[in-house]
Amino acid sequence: MDNASLYACANCLQKRDASRALEEFLPRMTWGSDEMVLDVGCGPGDVTAEVLLPKLPSDVSHVVGLDLSASMVRHAADRYRSHKKLTFAQSDISAAYNTAALDVPGRAFSKLFSFYCLHWVQDQRGAMHSICRLLSPGGEALLVFLAGGPIFKLWEKMAKNPKWTDYMQDISRFISPYQHCADPAAEFYNLLAEFGLEVLHCSCRDETFMFDTMESLKKQIEAVTPFLERMPVELRASFIEDCMDEVVKLGLIQNNNNNGKDRVNTRYLLLIAHARKPALDTRL
Repeated sequence: MDNASLYACANCLQKRDASRALEEFLPRMTWGSDEMVLDVGCGPGDVTAEVLLPKLPSDVSHVVGLDLSASMVRHAADRYRSHKKLTFAQSDISAAYNTAALDVPGRAFSKLFSFYCLHWVQDQRGAMHSICRLLSPGGEALLVFLAGGPIFKLWEKMAKNPKWTDYMQDISRFISPYQHCADPAAEFYNLLAEFGLEVLHCSCRDETFMFDTMESLKKQIEAVTPFLERMPVELRASFIEDCMDEVVKLGLIQNNNNNGKDRVNTRYLLLIAHARKPALDTRL
């Protein structure tokens, strides 16, 4: 999951959903001049630089991409070093109770975005504490992440396979906190409200993405699977092949009768929330 080049070549689903969310919610946001923007969980930086930045108002002063992975941040900083409005930094968004660990350059941010990041964060309250602290009064956040999906079900099944159990002992760390939740939107709404945010929108959407080939799905699985890094190099290909066998068992393959090629239909639950931090009370 730290292979920035691989992830950047395989994140077509993430890019599509980020673009759609921005098209829907950017017009609902209130924009001023000289705004500072934060992208939490920027990964290799391609969504930040190629999807988010071009859609922002031209007078946004600066965009900071934040990620836990040092290799992702290095990749992003190197690839997009010519972008004068972009900076990339390494930090842990869930490190709310260790303020020294949450080291983000710049002042408070008037807009905060996060695409396909928060489902990796088990400490949801810690992440929300950080988000609230990073937002300036009146600032807005757009949070987009997986509530549930077949990738988590796949990993849970693989962890039960004796061949792979030793490498997946901490499987629960990598499953979305909402994967087994009856009402993810209500639970996340309550979390936002608990931290004093004004929830302008919160929904859990049933989405579909079609991978054109089995190979493209394989690259996606390889790019986001954190357990591969723990395995001996000679076992990694075997693990991915076992994953693909499990995909067949899950019934995800649909033949489109296009030269006999299989297309892979992925259905998943996407949480989208738009929230605002209350402005300072001028009566005080």
